[in-house]
Amino acid sequence: MGRKSYKPEAKDIATVEALSGYGIPHDEIAKYLKIDKKTLYKYYREQLDLGITKANASVMRHLHHLASTSSNPAAAIFWGKTRMGMRERDVEQSERPIEVKISSEVRPERLELKAVKKSNGTK
Repeated sequence: MGRKSYKPEAKDIATVEALSGYGIPHDEIAKYLKIDKKTLYKYYREQLDLGITKANASVMRHLHHLASTSSNPAAAIFWGKTRMGMRERDVEQSERPIEVKISSEVRPERLELKAVKKSNGTK
């Protein structure tokens, strides 16, 4: 007597796409569904291939929203560095010299550092 034919269910299609998007290895997805890896590839190839792409697109859409609405400056900085090639400048590369001024009116435990732009060697 032969084996019963496998039929993918709608819930399994969504599960495979989600697990693939989360980066779960294919052999673990097959174990989760209690099927052979070959069966996974036969019936779920599209979900395995597109799962990570859809997850990346969703994260990038959310990150773009955060970066472009000023609700999260860290997201804007991350976007600038990873997508636009921006980087932080080293102190040696700075175009503006920085001078530290300490006011005698301020208690030592509450010192503030302020950047002051120098022009022609004067304050």
